[in-house]
Amino acid sequence: MIEKIKISNFKSIEELELDLGRINVLIGENGCGKTNILEGIGFGALGVQMKLDNEFLYSRGIRSSEYNEAFFNTLQPAKFQFKESVYHSWSSSFVGISGKNLDIIPGVDYDDSLLETVPELRENEKSDKTDHFKRNDGIINFFLKQAGNAGLQSFQMFTLEYSSLVSFSEAGQIVPVGIHGEGLFKELQKIIQNHPDKWKEIKEGLEALDWFENIEIPKDLFIAEKRIRLKDKYLGANPDVQFLDQRSANEGFLFLLFYFTLFVSDDTPKFFAIDNIDQALNPRLCIKLMQTLTEMAKKHDKQVIFTTHNPSILDGLDLKDDDQRLFVVYRNADGNTVAKRHVRKEGMPGVESARLSEAFIRGYLGGLPTHF
Repeated sequence: MIEKIKISNFKSIEELELDLGRINVLIGENGCGKTNILEGIGFGALGVQMKLDNEFLYSRGIRSSEYNEAFFNTLQPAKFQFKESVYHSWSSSFVGISGKNLDIIPGVDYDDSLLETVPELRENEKSDKTDHFKRNDGIINFFLKQAGNAGLQSFQMFTLEYSSLVSFSEAGQIVPVGIHGEGLFKELQKIIQNHPDKWKEIKEGLEALDWFENIEIPKDLFIAEKRIRLKDKYLGANPDVQFLDQRSANEGFLFLLFYFTLFVSDDTPKFFAIDNIDQALNPRLCIKLMQTLTEMAKKHDKQVIFTTHNPSILDGLDLKDDDQRLFVVYRNADGNTVAKRHVRKEGMPGVESARLSEAFIRGYLGGLPTHF
């Protein structure tokens, strides 16, 4: 997993450092920079790979237009660093931006103990470690290859759109699933065919919806046809309507279907972000969703960052578990984005602790507007 990220001089972020867990939730008022943090991670990850063309940025969910115009200090480069736990290494990218011109210097710092086990690093010691090493594409590619889907190479920021889900849009440049929900149908077909245990897990997750009884993909579809058969347990009284398809499903159902597929699939990224995870979901369902996704993340080795404005999402967290972390994001007096981890504190004996949702609404956690 990615243990730590550092972002400097990017959008509203002057200096930011986050120690990540497996499940990470960002809260804060509108415009405080939550999405900027996610974009900074994606921007830096692509910078390490030398892929900062608009086509790469857009496909990963990163807004590329005028990213340096409002806040960026053109006298200093943007700097992104990621510490990966398995190799005790830092992947870095320094992006000098002047107008629309990019000068990318990727690099990897590593723990010296790795010299004994990694031949590529031992060989590189013959060169100037402080300069040539930081520009050695072979070493960078080694770390990216070893990290594979678990590292930065596949990072995506998902912002779901109902139109992409209900139409079962084909995946775009990034497969198997796109940032707005594209490619879901094809991935479901693959899971049903090759991983019946994962398909069962998806259906068990959907049982959080009271009306849900079953879901299947018909076997008699035409070649280009994309359709699911959805069973609502309350339809039994009407013999003429026994099944629904995705066009009759509410958007909350389709969002859940995508999330569970994203978390159980072996083909989807190991490290990703979901912007506004609470979108279209009932508050109590948000609690159950967070609990379910946490279990899935541990089982299927996923690491995720969520943003939310719904206090109920917080009640699905167990902050006694160090794998689950909550960060309050705000703008300081200079307008810079700052993030502070909220650590669970023991309450007074005999006094019931307030729920995280209640603490958030009352302003105990921060992350709320204070100017009105």
